[in-house]
Amino acid sequence: MAVSRRRLFRAGQWIFAALVLFFAFTALAGQWNQVGARLLHIQFGWEHIAPATAVIFVTYALLIEGWRRILSGWDSHLAFRPAAR
Repeated sequence: MAVSRRRLFRAGQWIFAALVLFFAFTALAGQWNQVGARLLHIQFGWEHIAPATAVIFVTYALLIEGWRRILSGWDSHLAFRPAAR
């Protein structure tokens, strides 16, 4: 039975991801008391998160509009909403 390189690569990716998760879990399990104590004191700076989110959305909108203009240069027109999808 011949196994394609693509399937081997995909299997390797899954194995690598499983190993990363395993080692992360074992590292956290040994220090869970410290991790749990720090998680209780997390404070979100919403005054920074909200503008950063707005910048991300504006950046996506500019990328979408840039894509639409490239297509327009090739005599192909696409509305904003379908281009965003």
